[in-house]
Amino acid sequence: MNKAVNPLKAAPAAVIVLVATAGISAEQFSLGFAKHLANRGHRVYVIADGVDVLTQEHGTDRLHFISVAMSREPKLFRDFLSLLRMTIVLRRLRPDLVAYGTPKASLIAAISAFVLRVPIRVYQIWGLRLQTVHGLRRGVLAAMERITSRCSTRIVANSHSLAEVYGLMKLASGTPVDVLGRGSSHGVDLERFDRASPCTPMDSETRTFLQDTNDQFTVGYVGRLHPDKGLDTLAAATQICAANGLNLRVLLVGRDEGFEDTFKKMRQRVPVWRTGEVKDTRPYYAAMDVLVLASKREGFPNVVLEAAAMQVPAVVSDATGTVDSVVHGETGIVVPVDDSRALAEALMHLADGAGLRHAMGHAARRHVETHFAQGLVFTALERYMLDGMLTD
Repeated sequence: MNKAVNPLKAAPAAVIVLVATAGISAEQFSLGFAKHLANRGHRVYVIADGVDVLTQEHGTDRLHFISVAMSREPKLFRDFLSLLRMTIVLRRLRPDLVAYGTPKASLIAAISAFVLRVPIRVYQIWGLRLQTVHGLRRGVLAAMERITSRCSTRIVANSHSLAEVYGLMKLASGTPVDVLGRGSSHGVDLERFDRASPCTPMDSETRTFLQDTNDQFTVGYVGRLHPDKGLDTLAAATQICAANGLNLRVLLVGRDEGFEDTFKKMRQRVPVWRTGEVKDTRPYYAAMDVLVLASKREGFPNVVLEAAAMQVPAVVSDATGTVDSVVHGETGIVVPVDDSRALAEALMHLADGAGLRHAMGHAARRHVETHFAQGLVFTALERYMLDGMLTD
């Protein structure tokens, strides 16, 4: 359901804990919101595996980082130890609110907070891994979701399609699944992701690749190079485009997580470059004519919002999460999941129309300015989480 909350007039300073499984997830999904809450006067603790390394750069008297070892995959004994450590930490902090995202951290934090009777326990659903797994593992992940939901007082999904799927799979254990506005976990920093803003220079090897393949239509991808991201569909689509005479190149930005075989197929007829993981994605977005995200499942893909803020239109699949990130025909194009021919046709259509790409890019920027500015998303999330603690 689309959740409406009370206007945020005044909120007493609260002790708030934000939990993710790994430090990299906490940095990506929780850090910005944690800073927002700390600036609002709350005492905030971010808990994740290895997150204490953020203390030196980001720690303040109101923002703290605590490392609790957690594994992404189910490991009974290690998970029990993580649960004990989490319970000890939460007992010491005595929080008013615990919010958690990512499956393992959410399960552990939800149980600990439930046992300790933390008043507000918020499950932030950022994606649904079980959509692309099968058999016993799928059953285990579904059981984890139901336990987490049952232990939570509030559930908020970061996209409407994800909330719908979660409800249809009966994972919420009777708790309503809310969505704030148009969705997104943390919106986009519009000052940072702006073509006019200064950014880190692109690495020299990628710059050389782009110079050597100049005047080619540039198809970009940003994210983990993982099978769930639909890269096999992108590979097949680029081959179809090349066979139809489209002069294109592919720029892949992100770390490799099982992509090598697909990479070899993609390179058969098309120049392809992998940058590896980069700290600043902005110069790479700026080099793209279009972003492609043909994922099989997402929560809400922030890379599409970042590209949009850089005035780059996107072609996305109609899978959970991705379908929410583009206004079809206005800020980009939505194609059926796993449909390489439809993806190829969309790319050829955009390649033939520089004016169309330009118009979509400008519309995409306006769309994120209206609905996904980071301040708007953080304020809505704070209101939602602290609803019931607010003064009239």
